[in-house]
Amino acid sequence: MEKESVDRNQRILQLRREGKSIRQIGKEVDLSGPRVHKILKRMLPRPESMERLTKKEQNFVLAVIEGKTPTNAVLESHDVNSRESAKALQKTLLKKDDIKLAISEYLQIYGLTKGYRVKKLKSHVDNRDPIISLRALDQSWRLDSYPASNVNIVSVNITPVDLSRYLNKGPKTETAAEEVIDITPTKNEDEEKHKED
Repeated sequence: MEKESVDRNQRILQLRREGKSIRQIGKEVDLSGPRVHKILKRMLPRPESMERLTKKEQNFVLAVIEGKTPTNAVLESHDVNSRESAKALQKTLLKKDDIKLAISEYLQIYGLTKGYRVKKLKSHVDNRDPIISLRALDQSWRLDSYPASNVNIVSVNITPVDLSRYLNKGPKTETAAEEVIDITPTKNEDEEKHKED
């Protein structure tokens, strides 16, 4: 590779880490968007968390990163019979820590941190066009579905209770209330038993 293209590729990588879009990078380095994307795909590191995933899970993560919905990503990466099965499977997959980590690492690598996405979304929410603004507002509510935002902090007052009266403290000493049944055989019963033998 020529030094000029190496420098250009390093510049592309630096711009991407700064949060620039592929289109903006393309204009700055005088390349098409698809060409910039191809260069980035080749240069960006693969997250270590991907190594812990099965091939199908890896394909699912890559499809989600490409912008497909989780359900469509399952339809593409797994052998499912119906869309309902895909919906159920995507919920299971998105609960796995390794898959969440892989998606998060890919978003970091591509410069799409949560802060960057919130900032970008805010610019669309503040747009003068009501259609764009309402659509962005709808998307902002989806940010609440992130696991960290679903944590509820609850304050509970706990008062100690003496449970010692419920502990078993050995055998009962009150035998007067118990009825004793004598089961020792009498002489007549013993004799009848021996006659039968």
